[in-house]
Formats: sequence, structure tokens, C-alpha cells
Amino acid sequence: MRFMSYHKPAARPEPGDHGDPDQNTARLRKLTEGDAWARRLKQGDPEALPRLMELYKQVVFSLAWRVTRNEADALDITQDTFIKIMHKISTWQEQSAFSTWLYTVTLNLARDCHRGRNRQQHLHQRLAAATPPPAADSPEVMAAEAAEETDQRKQAVRVALAR
Repeated sequence: MRFMSYHKPAARPEPGDHGDPDQNTARLRKLTEGDAWARRLKQGDPEALPRLMELYKQVVFSLAWRVTRNEADALDITQDTFIKIMHKISTWQEQSAFSTWLYTVTLNLARDCHRGRNRQQHLHQRLAAATPPPAADSPEVMAAEAAEETDQRKQAVRVALAR
């Protein structure tokens, strides 16, 4: 019998204590840097988008993946997010953090993708249920039967040659 060890929960932080000061400083620096680069993108600086992508690509990908649970979709959403950011930066209200706006754009794109994928799967299921099987004398069935007979003959020849 295995005994589970009990770990005493960490002490609750005191009011006003927000955890590791180094982590908080890094997070604040990222927010400030992201906002600064977003302002520069808004002003037309061509260096700003690559810098924003470098700062936020992992965060955007992670959020997209959590919504879609699909790596290819998450990569597409990450790309689409930064394209949308580039085109719609003028709509960013600078009163809020850039990261908040970026999160919202990413989440909306990921939800749209997920909804579209669900609709597509539902449509395929309905179509498959509504499509009758082909008739026994249809060209598709006859071609499949001929291909099966050909495969059986090839197998018989292989067996005969192997003896």
C-alpha cells in the first residue's frame, strides 16, 4: 500500500504581498515593453511587429492551443492574430494594456476557429447519415469489386511464385 505524502499548503500571502518580486518585475517589464512596442506599431514603426511577435508568440500560441486543442490550428491562429494586430492596431485603446487587447483578439480568433471546426464536423456527420449507400450495380461498386478481384489474383500469383 502506498502512502500519499501530505504537503502543507504554502502560507497565504499577506495583503499587499504579490509573490516573488523578481517575477512581478519581469511581468511588469513585459507589459510595459509590450505597450511601448504597440504604440510604436500604431505610429508605423516597421520594427515593432517583429518585436511584439517575439514578446507574445508563446502566450498567443498557448491560448490558441488551449481553446482548439490542435497544434496546426493554434499555429494558424497565432499567425492570424499577429496579422490582425498589424491591420487593426489603430483600434487599440491605449487606456488598457496591449496584452489585454491581444488576449481578446486571440481568444476571438480561436473561438471562431473552434466553432467552425465543430460546424464542419457536424455537417459531415449529417451528410454521411443522409447519403444512401451506392447501389450494387453502380459504377463505384463495380470498380471496387474489380479492384478486389485484381488484388486477389495478384496475391494468388505471389503465393504460387513463392512455392
